[in-house]
Amino acid sequence: MLAAIAFDNNIRGILVVVVAVLVLIGSIIVPLATNSGIRVGFLIGASGLFGWMFLLGGAWWMYGIGLKGRDPSWMPLEINFDRGSPIATGAVESLPAPEALPDPVELMEKYPLLFAVAKGSEGADFEPKTLSKVVTLITPLVTLTPEQFEGTIQKGLEANATDYLAAHPEAQAVLDGPTDEAVAEISKQAEALRTEIQDGLGGWCLLSESDPRRGDAAAAADAELAAARRSVIPRHRPATSRATCSSWVGRNRASPSRSRVRCSRPGTVSERPPSSRRPGSTAW
Repeated sequence: MLAAIAFDNNIRGILVVVVAVLVLIGSIIVPLATNSGIRVGFLIGASGLFGWMFLLGGAWWMYGIGLKGRDPSWMPLEINFDRGSPIATGAVESLPAPEALPDPVELMEKYPLLFAVAKGSEGADFEPKTLSKVVTLITPLVTLTPEQFEGTIQKGLEANATDYLAAHPEAQAVLDGPTDEAVAEISKQAEALRTEIQDGLGGWCLLSESDPRRGDAAAAADAELAAARRSVIPRHRPATSRATCSSWVGRNRASPSRSRVRCSRPGTVSERPPSSRRPGSTAW
């Protein structure tokens, strides 16, 4: 019997509620009933209960968060300052090297319509320098709506992408068609490009620059790398340069038993172009 109750969460939850009501409320009703009578004692106990529930409900209505517990955070598993060094975290081995990743400009050139939209929002001279920038630009386009297209994208295209569209008439033809069809084609190409990028990452996830998980992981990586560099850099050498991060594997510290979350921004924490990357990497 006890084993069945411990195993079944539903039965245990029901019993916890029933016992709590009988013990907490009954322990007040019984003394009141013996001193004031059953009817008056019940009315006094019920008045106190509903008054307390009213106050508690008002507090939750104003600040309905409750017990939050410890926020999820990133826990360091391994630090590598050289991609050629042995890797102890097996998941990092599936992360492709930066030189094996596709060039972001060449990737965008395969989708002239998306490149025109990017130039319309970023400027006529825009060229993506990292894959993270590409993902940041195309992720909102996957769920593009006609209202967003007419409100912002169309104005940007007219201001910044006229020359590019003149050189790519196939993209101009799509934009000259009905708005619904243009929006559907933009969303379709954005989804295809995002899938193409993710398929080449060996099961890793490339986060956009606006994703809060990216900022949390970057801050944790910076803190750990700064501590590691302070322990290896001589005192007479000021550690003024920012440490970079090539890959990380995330684990929720609050729930270590959960499956590992694997996301990466191949390259560096600050996502510098390949020509300006500094040595150093970390695995999370």
